[in-house]
Amino acid sequence: MKRLGALTSDQAWAEIKPWWDMVQDMAETGFFAEVDAKVSRATDGYINIRDPRTSPWWAYAQLHKAAYSLVMALVQEREITAANAKAFEKASQVLLVSDYKPRKNIVWSNWYEKVKAAIGVVQRVLTAPSKTADNKFLVGPFEVVNSVGKSSADLAPLVKLLDVVVQKVKQLPVSGLERVLYGRVMLTGQIKKNARLAAWYDIAEDQLWVRVGKYDLDFLHTVIHELGHRWWRKFASKSVKSAWEQHHLVMGFGSVEIPRLHVGDPLPIQVKGVKGNPVIVAETGKYWEIDAKDSKGRPILLDRMSVYDAMHNNAKRRLFPTLYSSTDAEEHFCEALGLWALGDLKEPHLSAIKSAVSK
Repeated sequence: MKRLGALTSDQAWAEIKPWWDMVQDMAETGFFAEVDAKVSRATDGYINIRDPRTSPWWAYAQLHKAAYSLVMALVQEREITAANAKAFEKASQVLLVSDYKPRKNIVWSNWYEKVKAAIGVVQRVLTAPSKTADNKFLVGPFEVVNSVGKSSADLAPLVKLLDVVVQKVKQLPVSGLERVLYGRVMLTGQIKKNARLAAWYDIAEDQLWVRVGKYDLDFLHTVIHELGHRWWRKFASKSVKSAWEQHHLVMGFGSVEIPRLHVGDPLPIQVKGVKGNPVIVAETGKYWEIDAKDSKGRPILLDRMSVYDAMHNNAKRRLFPTLYSSTDAEEHFCEALGLWALGDLKEPHLSAIKSAVSK
């Protein structure tokens, strides 16, 4: 696949069209229905999705890969009004998948109908007028692209918060951090189904995506977090990264105390399918029984060591400034940077980040 920046929306459509034509041919010849029937007859309800003799997986993968370039090009180039923004957002959620491998339980006929509807929406947007200057405006060093058809009044809170972002970044005593203040900010709805964050940094295109919606301190933290990714990837020195990675490792190997649990104690962890914190009602060998039933009305038994492992992992994550910052050193840095900008970063992370960025 070519990089998004190398493709216009017309070029991106030319790239996806052969795969869409192939998918349509499969539907017209009854191939999807045939594969679905084979799956339903299989003893385990599953056939090899990567076998081209039994599955259209290759067309699935190539179509969804090409869809990314098309959707993103349309967002940047075409006029997406408030009237068609919702339909385009839903179509984007169908076309943009996090994994180019089909699910084992996919029903190909249903998948085709959803993609067919999504492609129809995309084709309509493809014929929409190109964006005008009215859809782009400057907020300090950023060029904001209004790709969701919002009015100036709707975007006023966003503009104010972006101004605050610029101020906060400039105030941090990090050499060269102000270098992240540039470029395009793309406004969007929920493009990907699993995208719940207020913003994210597109590393390949070196641009920031911001979801329209609720604007608060969490939004402010997230935008600075994403700019932190730009600094880490483009401007942070090896010595800074090395110092911060050392801090991340120290936190990861930190010691924690795990309280012992007994009958009558509530579990300090969440149990899938159970609301709240269930109570231990009995101990049977290596299992605890809790005061909850499964979907068939049977008592739920939990392996005691598995519970302690989960408690240990949760406690280890709490050594970090946020649970998400335990992911890796880069996410840890970006989370810490956002909290530092807001004056909410605690020790030992505050001293660590000050020390690291001075290297």
